[in-house]
Amino acid sequence: MDQPHIELAGITIAAVDVAQMVQFYNAVFAADLHPFAAFGTTLYRGQLAGLQLVFCPNDFLQIQAEKNRQQFSFAVSDIAWVVETAVFHGGTITQPINTANGTRYAGIADPDGNTIELRQPVSEETTR
Repeated sequence: MDQPHIELAGITIAAVDVAQMVQFYNAVFAADLHPFAAFGTTLYRGQLAGLQLVFCPNDFLQIQAEKNRQQFSFAVSDIAWVVETAVFHGGTITQPINTANGTRYAGIADPDGNTIELRQPVSEETTR
């Protein structure tokens, strides 16, 4: 039997501070999150890098984790802008911007502390 086609269609994040997370992902990643009612609570749905993104209140899901168990990694066109915007909207820098092997790297965390890796290819136009 052939391997079936599998693709990631979306992700749900259990958020501690839903309002701040929605504001952060809308500002930094243009997620266009909007509220909708489901399961007796308010969830938020939008898009993240072409995937459906849903935020659910953590107290509803009752997930107990010391740290995130996954990490997003994004290729971006302006790493400095993403880092600055993330910090302005409640995120933190976990790894300052650095360059290695023709790529600029940085690490940030969203308001709930989930870490995010950022990558930008170095080009002659990379000046920031």
